[in-house]
Amino acid sequence: MKTVCCRTFSRPIPLRSKLGKHFGVAAVELALVMPLLFLILFGMIQWGLIISAQIAIQQANEVAVRSALLFTPNDPGMDDLQEREEQAKFAAQTALPSTVHWDPVANPENSLSLTEPVPDMLQADMTYAMNLMMPFLVPNSQNGKLYLRAKSVIR
Repeated sequence: MKTVCCRTFSRPIPLRSKLGKHFGVAAVELALVMPLLFLILFGMIQWGLIISAQIAIQQANEVAVRSALLFTPNDPGMDDLQEREEQAKFAAQTALPSTVHWDPVANPENSLSLTEPVPDMLQADMTYAMNLMMPFLVPNSQNGKLYLRAKSVIR
């Protein structure tokens, strides 16, 4: 037994009559919600970058103080702590990922200081001035920058 399908052709219904009075409501809702969604999205990206930079600065500071402790100065005319600080800065720069642009020569706001509070103990303090994408999302930011700090002590 064969069945034959029949099609009935009818006049197409215009789109405006299907939607009725609600034509354009979706576009208005999208225009109202999208700025908030973009603000949340860029806020999450900004805070992710801040947390990533803080972790990188802390790890680089630990590498710097460890390198300064293991460094044996070979220049008798130079101060021992000053030479260790130069070695620590070099170690910190090589330990940082390429996303963190920490350069104390190019930007004096970025710094690393090495102190010896008591004998056989080194303390490193590192500061990184991070440029922000959206500074109004980050409290305590100054002139579009957030100053991240790390401190490490080793005996």
